[in-house]
Amino acid sequence: MSKEEDIEIAKLAKKESKSKPIDKKDYDRKIAQWQMFFLHNLNIFVKEVLGIPLHFFQEQLLLEMWDSEVFAFIGSRGIGKSFLVAVFVVAICLLLPNYKVVICSMTIGQGNLIVEEKIKKILSSNTGLSKVLNQLVKDGYMEFGKDRDTGGALVKFGNGSEILSAFIGESLRGRRCNLLITDECCLIKKKDYDSIAEPLLEKYSYNGLEIEPKQIFLTSPRNKASWFWTYLKKLVRDHYKGKTERNFFASDIYCAVANKIQTVKQFLSRRDNTDPYAWEQEYLCIWHGDKEDAIFKRQDYLDAQILDCTYYPPNLNYDFKNIIEYKENEVRFLCADLALSGGKENDLTILMYCIAEIDTGNLRIEYITSYSGMNANEQVKRFKKALVDFNATYFVYDAKGIGVGITDIMMAKTYCEDKTYGAWTVNTDKTLMMCSQSVLDEKVARTIEQDSLDVMIPVVSSSDSNSKNHYNLWSYLRNKKLKLLKDRYTKEYELQDEMPTFVTKDSAEKAEILLPYQQTDLMINESCSLEIIRNGLDNITVKEKSGALKDRFMCLGYACAFANKLYTKYQIGYDEEFDINDYTEAFNI
Repeated sequence: MSKEEDIEIAKLAKKESKSKPIDKKDYDRKIAQWQMFFLHNLNIFVKEVLGIPLHFFQEQLLLEMWDSEVFAFIGSRGIGKSFLVAVFVVAICLLLPNYKVVICSMTIGQGNLIVEEKIKKILSSNTGLSKVLNQLVKDGYMEFGKDRDTGGALVKFGNGSEILSAFIGESLRGRRCNLLITDECCLIKKKDYDSIAEPLLEKYSYNGLEIEPKQIFLTSPRNKASWFWTYLKKLVRDHYKGKTERNFFASDIYCAVANKIQTVKQFLSRRDNTDPYAWEQEYLCIWHGDKEDAIFKRQDYLDAQILDCTYYPPNLNYDFKNIIEYKENEVRFLCADLALSGGKENDLTILMYCIAEIDTGNLRIEYITSYSGMNANEQVKRFKKALVDFNATYFVYDAKGIGVGITDIMMAKTYCEDKTYGAWTVNTDKTLMMCSQSVLDEKVARTIEQDSLDVMIPVVSSSDSNSKNHYNLWSYLRNKKLKLLKDRYTKEYELQDEMPTFVTKDSAEKAEILLPYQQTDLMINESCSLEIIRNGLDNITVKEKSGALKDRFMCLGYACAFANKLYTKYQIGYDEEFDINDYTEAFNI
């Protein structure tokens, strides 16, 4: 066949194809086939169509999330939970017209991160991972904005699909979605999830295609007292009983390192700069719970974490007011558990800033700090400055061991670079004594200056007094008389909304701002990990596991004991006698 004949045949074929347009039903069917193929092979769509590189485990997770009606992603920090969910929701919204996604979280700032940081910046910007998504943005097919009702970030697609991020509040009521993502679900209250989040879900229905509503939970491990721990256990049981639409994935930091999402240097830096409890939760994916014989229940501590704002010493001014308004029905005091450099590596000096409400008996722990490797003179300088700055009336401290030497230093005048602090002496009010009369007399006899401030409350504990302090602390928790700062992670997310400049600060400054909240978490973890040793019916001792601490726990016990004595001092007719029958619940009798 000649070349001229080939050209003629091609022209006839082209003419015939133009005269016979593709049937619309045929066209729609072919589109639907590709649509369903990509939905069931999201990894192919993301890699080949959108051009976004994925690790193998991420490809598997995309498939699992599509196949699941409920999916829980429990992962360490740095594993890329938010990134992968961002990829998933964008892919689904491109493939399904009029598909509605809601990302709910505890705060607006937290929820907006997935839209603003992951979808808008990492995926679809000029320097983002997907040139296809960037072109869709330029063409106006993907539009970023703010939702008028909720104030959350919003992504609208040309096919009618939407992604909305919003905090879980009243403004979400009445909205509907086909996919609900609950970010950091452990921080969200169960009642808010039940009454606001879960009712948002409805079945997807479009042109005869019906898909059951889907849920994705994102979180790092927290405490087993969380409602989500119970929910997760049921989800896992259901999965292994054959309910394949209910799936989960858990991963620690080693998965991120193995897949080169995090480098070995990042891993080592985070391990070395993270406290052991947070390392287990945030990076090793371990849920913390109560020991089997624990007297101090984590839930009791969680119920006590209600203080929104901490006191900051004047030299740490981070856009907060340092001065807490003084009230007549309150007594301020400092409480310290002492350690010096040269001791055991895990010994710390703990200093708590406390406020006792003398009319209710409640105790508020407003600030906690710790010192390591500091000599006695430097510690005394800090103690005296803190007493003045906090406007405290008493200094409660462990006077045994190294406390003897520190007592003598506090009884002398203290000279600092900018100020001289007066000498201290022991307070002799018998209703406030936390040692024997003979010990108190011996301390008073050591007084150096005539005009010394009688602020010192020495604690000289014995096995019996420590046991009473433990039960007293237990009583404060159970009777809701102890008030602590919120946990660090909740406060971090709140600050993203409350403090506009917080997100602009470097990691070291953020850590300094959150340190009192972190110290509170450490104190709770210490308390809940202690081994309880019963010595007969009415005496217990506590023992920390190897390498762990109990300094914050002991300091809190002293603070509660002294707050109880203050309440006794100001309440006429209050019975101070210790009655073991009041504490039988702690013995499980």
